[in-house]
Amino acid sequence: MFSKTVVPIFLSIFVIACNDENLKIRETYSFELDGKYELLETASVEPVDLNFDGLFSNNILLEANQIENKERFYLELESIRYDWEPVFYDQRMFLWSPLPNVITSSEGVYLRTEYGYTALLAKYQFDPMKNKVDVLGNLGGGSVDAVLRTSPDTLKINYRQFFFTSNGWEELSLVSLYKRF
Repeated sequence: MFSKTVVPIFLSIFVIACNDENLKIRETYSFELDGKYELLETASVEPVDLNFDGLFSNNILLEANQIENKERFYLELESIRYDWEPVFYDQRMFLWSPLPNVITSSEGVYLRTEYGYTALLAKYQFDPMKNKVDVLGNLGGGSVDAVLRTSPDTLKINYRQFFFTSNGWEELSLVSLYKRF
């Protein structure tokens, strides 16, 4: 009989204590990284020949003949807070990268590669307490594998994307360095 009375009373007190409106839960999301970042450099892990000149290089913009268009290839991070119940955060990464378009003859013979640009999209979460960026998922034509904050305004991104090389279509592992505008 004692336990039938004491247990419900104890549980009621515990539930009331845990429902304190003044109890604050630390938000794990941070808007600190939001903004645009200019591309400082981008390189493939292994040397490739994208321009079919017979010379292999790690410099993707050089190989894709896009040095003069470098400003197109930037990084943008944005965070959106939705005041729903419960509060929801959506943090997105837009990594703009060269997009290969292979031009062939009507017989299927390779003629040339031209480049546009595309955004690799990824969802992320930044924890300022650990200074850590977690990639939560990818949503586009490539994969962001890792993000490292090397300084307050600089990010290093490891990602993968398909390019047409002298060996045909290959998924290249790339490393890019970005600095906040």
